[in-house]
Amino acid sequence: MSCKYQLLIICMAAVCLMAVAKPQYSGSQTVVRRQSTNYSPNGQQTSVVEQSVSNSSPYGQRAQTTVVRQQTSGGYGK
Repeated sequence: MSCKYQLLIICMAAVCLMAVAKPQYSGSQTVVRRQSTNYSPNGQQTSVVEQSVSNSSPYGQRAQTTVVRQQTSGGYGK
């Protein structure tokens, strides 16, 4: 009988510890976005968008950079 009570107490203690313990997954995220637009004399437009995302957590740091370049021709100029 006492073995059953000891097992019950151990199980209750384990459940309480799991309920109190919180995982430490929280980290920070930094997003940097740069956009520039250039116009040429003949009406051509070039837009460059650069976005960098950096995540840091207790398990390491990860960075991702995306660059998008769009070039369009204007309606004027020969």
